Amino acid sequence: MMHYHGTPITPKSALQQLAGRNFCVSFAHPQDVKTVHEIGQSVMLDNGAFSAWRLGIEINWWDYYKWCEEWLCYPTTWAVIPDVIDGTEEDNDKLIKRWPFGRRGAPVWHLNESLDRLRHMICYWQRVCFGSSGDYAKVGSDRWHLRVSEAFDVVAPEGVGRPTVWVQ
Repeated sequence: MMHYHGTPITPKSALQQLAGRNFCVSFAHPQDVKTVHEIGQSVMLDNGAFSAWRLGIEINWWDYYKWCEEWLCYPTTWAVIPDVIDGTEEDNDKLIKRWPFGRRGAPVWHLNESLDRLRHMICYWQRVCFGSSGDYAKVGSDRWHLRVSEAFDVVAPEGVGRPTVWVQ
C-alpha cells in the first residue's frame, strides 16, 4: 500500500518539507492542489464524500469532474470516483458508470458491501479504495479488522502472494 500525505498541511513550510512524497488532496479542501502537483511524486484527488457526509451536504459531482479534469493531465495523478457513503451498491454503481475519466479513477468498495462487488471491481480496476461504513464504520475495531481480512482474501488470494490490485 502506498502512503499519501493528506492535505491541507500547514504551515506551508511543513508542506514544502514533504517534497517528493505522495499527496492526497480532497475536493472538500483543495487549497494545496497546485503546490502538491509542483512538489509531489504523485497525487490522489479525493472526492470529498466523507467530509460532505459528515457535514450533511451534497457534492455537485459535475463540479468535481471539472476540478479533476484540470489535474488529471498530470500522468502521476489519479482520482477517487464519487461514492455515496451508506448508499447502496446500486447508488455507487451509477456513479462509477458516470465517471468520465476511465481508469484514471478508482472506485470505492465500502466494507458493508458484498465481497462479490469487490470481486467484480478487481476484475476491471487497477486500484480500489476501501471505505469504512455501515457496521464497519469504526476503523480499527475487531469487526473492522475481520472485514478487512475478508476483503484481502479476495484481493490477494492464497497462492498469489500479493494483491491483484492497488488497495487505497
